[in-house]
Amino acid sequence: MRQQPAVAVHLSASNLKRLSEHSLLFLLRGHKMEFQFYRIDRNTINVSCSMEHEAVARWANSEIRGDLNKITELMAVIKACHSAPYGIDKIIPGKEFSVHINHDEVMVKANILFSEENSDEILEDDLQFYDEENMAICGLEDFEHFLSAYQQFIKE
Repeated sequence: MRQQPAVAVHLSASNLKRLSEHSLLFLLRGHKMEFQFYRIDRNTINVSCSMEHEAVARWANSEIRGDLNKITELMAVIKACHSAPYGIDKIIPGKEFSVHINHDEVMVKANILFSEENSDEILEDDLQFYDEENMAICGLEDFEHFLSAYQQFIKE
């Protein structure tokens, strides 16, 4: 499958009016993941993702919060996954979300979904079984592309 390059999309004047004057918008389309970064102010970056990857945006906004060191640590884990002969399984716990990384995919999952006392309630309600706000799965390369773009946006 041929990969599509990242593309910056320019906003129309009407869409720009919707954003605060201090905001910058950077929209990228990954292989299968759409995401955008924008600055609310000089120190605050917000991330949004397509519906099926909304948990990735919530994770980035609550756990990463524009911290280049955290992104660098995650990129090192991804590099280890690429170079490990038998693959690697790594869980990176956070306050609200945890990231599960293996040799070919990444799962971002709300920590509340790990709680055994809540698991029966979640499984009982079909609407909550796969809640896009609380869990997302993407390819390792897509996640790496997302982190790289996030890193680039922070540095701009």
